[in-house]
Amino acid sequence: MSYSFENMSPQEIYAKLANTTSIDYFIRKYNIPDYETALGIIEMCNLNGFELETYMKDDIMYIAKPKMTRLNVTPPSLDDPTVTNLKIMVIADTHYGNKGQQWHLVREAYLDAQEWGADVIFHLGDLHDGLYPDRKETPRQQIFRGFDQQVLFTRLAHPRVERLYKRTDPLKITSPAIRNLKLSDKYIPTIAILGSHDETSYKNGMATADVWLTETRGEDMTFIGQDSGIVTINGVKFLLDHPGGGKAKAVSYSIQKRMEEADNTDIAAVLTGHYHTIWFGISPKGTYGFCVGSMCDRTQFQNKKILKNDVGYLKLDLWTKDGKIIAQTPEMVYYDQNDMWDESRGVGKQKCLKLMRDDGVDMKKMRDICGYY
Repeated sequence: MSYSFENMSPQEIYAKLANTTSIDYFIRKYNIPDYETALGIIEMCNLNGFELETYMKDDIMYIAKPKMTRLNVTPPSLDDPTVTNLKIMVIADTHYGNKGQQWHLVREAYLDAQEWGADVIFHLGDLHDGLYPDRKETPRQQIFRGFDQQVLFTRLAHPRVERLYKRTDPLKITSPAIRNLKLSDKYIPTIAILGSHDETSYKNGMATADVWLTETRGEDMTFIGQDSGIVTINGVKFLLDHPGGGKAKAVSYSIQKRMEEADNTDIAAVLTGHYHTIWFGISPKGTYGFCVGSMCDRTQFQNKKILKNDVGYLKLDLWTKDGKIIAQTPEMVYYDQNDMWDESRGVGKQKCLKLMRDDGVDMKKMRDICGYY
C-alpha cells in the first residue's frame, strides 16, 4: 500500500513508518520524487517533534525511530559465534472471507518483512473466517461463504514474498508436529497454526484448511497444530497459541497464565493470537509474552460485546544464545481506521483487485469459484 506524502502530516508519516526502514522503501511507499525530498520530510518530522534519524548499513541508508520503547536492551556483539540474530514477523487473525478482511494490509506486512529481511513469519491462527453454527448472522458479514470460497481465496491471494537476503549461517528450524520440517529457500516461510474460526470448518464438515493449503501452496506455508504449536529455531523454543472461548476483557490475565505455564518449561516466548489485542510483557522467570493484533476490521461479534480491535503486526528482532533470548527489540506496527478498506461498501475494491493482479493472483480462477471478485 502506498501513500501520498503531500496529503499527510508529520505525525501521520511517523505513525505509519516502520522502524529500520530503508530510504528506498520510504520513497516508494510515500510516492516521494527523490532522495532530497525524502531527507527534507525526515527533517520536517524532526522539527515537529517526531524524531527520526538515518544511518548507513551495507551501503544502504535506513531510517530509525530512536525514541521507540523497547524491551531489554542493548544488542550484544555478533562477534560472539554462539550468538544468533533472528528476525521474526508475527501476524494473526486475517479472517479471509469476512467483509472486514484487510488483504492489502497483510500484503503490506509481507512486503515489510521482505524489506526488513525476516527469517520466518508466524501466523497465529484464524486464517479464514469459517462459520459458527450458533451465529446465524455470520453469513451476512462475509464476502466469501463456505470452506471452498474462503480457503481458495487464502490459497490464491495470501501473500508470498521471495527472500532478498540469504543468511550466511542457515537456521535450524524444527517442530514436534512435523518429523522432517521442510521450509522454502526461495520464499520467506510462513509457519502457522489453525485458530478457532478455522476449526469451524472441521466441526461443520471435517474440512481441514491446514491439509488443503499445505498440499496446494507448497513449502512457503507450513502448519504445526490446531490452537497451539511449538517451533524451535536454533534451540530457541516458541509457543504459538490461539486460545478459544470468546474474548475476555482482561486479556493480559489469559496471556500471563500461559506464560506461567511456560515458566516451568524451556519455552522462551509465548506468541498469542485470537484476542485482536496488542499486549506484551515478561514473567518473573524470564518468559516473554506477546499478544498480536488482528489483520481484520472490527467484526459484528466484537461490536456486540463492546470489544476493542487492534490492527497491526509484530516484528521481533532477537539475539539468542544457548537456547535463550538474551536481547530483543520488538516493534508493533499499528494501523488505524484510515488504513481500512470496507468491503461491505466496496471501498478500495478496485485498488485491491489491481494489487492482486500485480501480485500474479489467478483472477479467473478466483472469479470462477468465489464469484465476488
